[in-house]
Amino acid sequence: MTADRDLDRVVRSWLREDGREDADRVLDLVLDQLETTPQRRAGWLAQRLLNMNTTVRLVAAAAAVMVAALISYQFLVVPNFGGPPPVSPEPSASPEPSPAVAEFIIERPYVVYAEVHVPIREGWKQSHNFVTFGDRDRVGFSAWSTDGVYADPCQWQANLIELTDPVLPDDAGRVEQVVQLLIEQPNREPSVPSEVRIDDWGATMVELSVPEDLDLANCDLRRYNAWTDVSDPTGGNWNHQPGQSDIVYVVDMDRDPVILHAWLRAGATAEDRAELEAMLNSLRVGFPEDFAPSTN
Repeated sequence: MTADRDLDRVVRSWLREDGREDADRVLDLVLDQLETTPQRRAGWLAQRLLNMNTTVRLVAAAAAVMVAALISYQFLVVPNFGGPPPVSPEPSASPEPSPAVAEFIIERPYVVYAEVHVPIREGWKQSHNFVTFGDRDRVGFSAWSTDGVYADPCQWQANLIELTDPVLPDDAGRVEQVVQLLIEQPNREPSVPSEVRIDDWGATMVELSVPEDLDLANCDLRRYNAWTDVSDPTGGNWNHQPGQSDIVYVVDMDRDPVILHAWLRAGATAEDRAELEAMLNSLRVGFPEDFAPSTN
């Protein structure tokens, strides 16, 4: 029986070295079975087993141990009942980040009146009260609240015409006043005003030009100033260069004008104009409560 015990130790050592400590229990059961289970084989086979020498019995025991090890492995390893192994789910694609938005705050004295939100498309940049595109800001956009238009954008300091509230039914409203005063500015080559809609708001659109031979050195404070800025009494719409084309939308917000000013400077291309049109089609105009976060 010494050989049997030696084989027992060898097998147990092999199982432990391979990290299969739990197989001991299965091995004990198999060895017990070899000694206790009655052999229900044909008589001639039982007689031959009784006559086996020790070496053969050891070989048989070793084979039984290997069977036990296989059975143990089946218990220790998670079974695979057919088919390919489970595939880890593909990570869901991260949602595209929302584009940055330029917010223009339209003010009356001491109160925010309206807001204009402009998604900043690729290639655009924001600086102060403007968003621009292209080299040397060939294309740009700004939004304004005004209480007056300058009769002469070059000699503007003494030529302010303030907007007035209509008194009689036939009096021009403030929106109509802005449009009329703009097309009356000298050397602006205005288009025929047209009625359009900007983000579901009614608006009047007019295209104007800045004279190509304009010398800013001859203008007040070297500025070509088209209208006032309610939020900044010392400022105004003076971001102009010779040969520039202005596209002006005067939006009627509860009978008060909000001016959306888009421009194309000398050297602007058809691609630049397409970018400007895409930006104008994406902007939103509304009252502050229209942009308040939902409480739902």
